[in-house]
Amino acid sequence: MYPKTRWLHTLAALFMLFSAFSTAIIAANKPKQTITIAFLTQLQKAGAPTSNSIDPVILNKGLPGAELAIEDNNTTGEYTRQKFVLKAFVVPQEGNVVEVFNQQIAKKFDYLVVSLPPESTLSIADQEAAKNMLVFDAATIDDDLRNVNCRANLFYLLPSRAMRADALAQYLMKKRWTNGFWSSVTPVKTHAMQKLFAGRPSDSASSWCRKK
Repeated sequence: MYPKTRWLHTLAALFMLFSAFSTAIIAANKPKQTITIAFLTQLQKAGAPTSNSIDPVILNKGLPGAELAIEDNNTTGEYTRQKFVLKAFVVPQEGNVVEVFNQQIAKKFDYLVVSLPPESTLSIADQEAAKNMLVFDAATIDDDLRNVNCRANLFYLLPSRAMRADALAQYLMKKRWTNGFWSSVTPVKTHAMQKLFAGRPSDSASSWCRKK
């Protein structure tokens, strides 16, 4: 009985090995799927130097991360028979991002990553050529883009201000820090966070934010 069982196990192992080799040969001969991705951004005006900012304006913000991701994906793509191609479009300050999208990106790429202000991001998402295209928003954190101005073709990569406010409130409550004050060199962003905290229930974290 034992020799027969061992023979069956050997036959099963040889069959699995043959199947694995056959699958590898088929995959090796299969043409790679090419996935094209456009990265669209625009140069912004340099702001005044701040006490907590070494580089006020990062000219290629987001692009090095996208290029690194493409390299990693192409490494995996050797096994999945996929090739990822990234092309960056950097629009000058006086340029028109909508024109660049319609003339150089629309219907030419599978996916689009945008690193733009909220207004420009919505303008791109509302273009007819972008309606059936998945657009990855890699820059905005505004809450209205996740609510009243949400678009079905926009996928947000960053946590919104409401999510950040909630995370900060939970951290403050965990640490039992109930007294403090706001300090920021960007009043607009600070006021937006204060407004979010003011809308939270009256707990120790919101009291912390209302302290003067």
